[in-house]
Amino acid sequence: ASVRMSNRPKKSNNNNFLSLLSTFQLATGSKSQHITKDGAKSAGSGKFEDTSQGKSTVIDESKALPLRENIERMYQIGQIKRATTLPSSKEEKECFGSKKTSLNKCNEKSKCADEVEDICVVHIAVCVVIVDNLPHEDVWRSWMKSTCSDLVSASTETIKAEAEMYVHAKWPTKVNSRWVRSKLLPISYRPDWNDVKIIRAMLALAQQALKDKRTTHILFCTESCIPITTLNEAAIRLNSPSSISGNINLMDRSFVDAYDGKSSRCTRFDELSCWEKLQHVIPRDAIHKALPGWCLLSTKHAKSIVDIPKCDLGGKELWPVFEDVWAPEEMFFPTVLALLGYLPGPEVELSALTYSEWPTRAKNPKDRAHPYTYDNHFSQKLVAEIRESGCLFMRKLKYPLDVDLWKNIVTGGVGESTKRYSSEAYPSRDSKKRRKHYDDC
Repeated sequence: ASVRMSNRPKKSNNNNFLSLLSTFQLATGSKSQHITKDGAKSAGSGKFEDTSQGKSTVIDESKALPLRENIERMYQIGQIKRATTLPSSKEEKECFGSKKTSLNKCNEKSKCADEVEDICVVHIAVCVVIVDNLPHEDVWRSWMKSTCSDLVSASTETIKAEAEMYVHAKWPTKVNSRWVRSKLLPISYRPDWNDVKIIRAMLALAQQALKDKRTTHILFCTESCIPITTLNEAAIRLNSPSSISGNINLMDRSFVDAYDGKSSRCTRFDELSCWEKLQHVIPRDAIHKALPGWCLLSTKHAKSIVDIPKCDLGGKELWPVFEDVWAPEEMFFPTVLALLGYLPGPEVELSALTYSEWPTRAKNPKDRAHPYTYDNHFSQKLVAEIRESGCLFMRKLKYPLDVDLWKNIVTGGVGESTKRYSSEAYPSRDSKKRRKHYDDC
């Protein structure tokens, strides 16, 4: 009996070691095989080759694990990747590296017809969730059209700015604009306010945008968002270093103003309505919240997120875990970036590119759920204050904005803004100036 008792811990320790080894191999991309049990050898990527019955059968380990264990495994892999800071593979660099193209500029008379210059292409996919109307259609069309063919310089690099729009409508049959209809997804999840189906809509938009190989960044926004810089300025901003960006590929950088449960920004309401709802499935250290939730993701990060079901969870979806969470889209994307090992890290800048302000004086936290509106306050002064903080977009403007007014305000002083963007590092959240609250909105 004593012999049998002494063997049990060894078997448990052996299983633990094999599990850790398998996790490490997944994180590091090791292709070496190892024995997992009698007749079973690792086939890599969480799959095992079972030869115990005299024939080879590949088993996907992630499909056999409960969702919680899959999520914990994904988090462990992300942590190992972040800790080991392995260099990107050649394939990953080709997929996610700075997208450049060679453009012939021989149409300029001063240049030789054979001269070709490397251009950094920034192609922003504007992914909008609406009900049945895009009130700022004219503004967005002007923003996308006026600068798509322009070439601008930042430091020693030449940047080509492009953009495309994708729209998810709650009621697509009620959309009147022909142009907006041409941008609609062929599916609608009918999301309500504060609904987990908003995540489904955002994921569907990201999947559609990623089908275009030109896409470098995905901007999530609502129908009440507008740009407050030109497209060229936005492109330069996305390809400019910040004080915390370090030695990374700037085109891989996402902008998410996130915080974790240890932050002073995490309120008691956050704790009860967000963290406590998730920590039974997701490791607490991975849970994050972003304000605003309408963030900008690099293609690298967006692809990793949409591929989670097939690559990390054995075909299971992650979004249902957030069903009972308050403002689920504010929790989903930063939490997933943490699970994947990107957050915290130099590839995720903890700042927002979309400006929003919420009332902080209401006694009931639910009364603080709606950001201020600026329909009666859109002015040169307001835009200048917001742009000074580093934001490129803003919300909330509920009603159509005169496109000529927008042009006069946003395109004024473009030269000075572009010069500033290309020569200065951007501030982190902690160094932002406190901005005025518009309590009378």
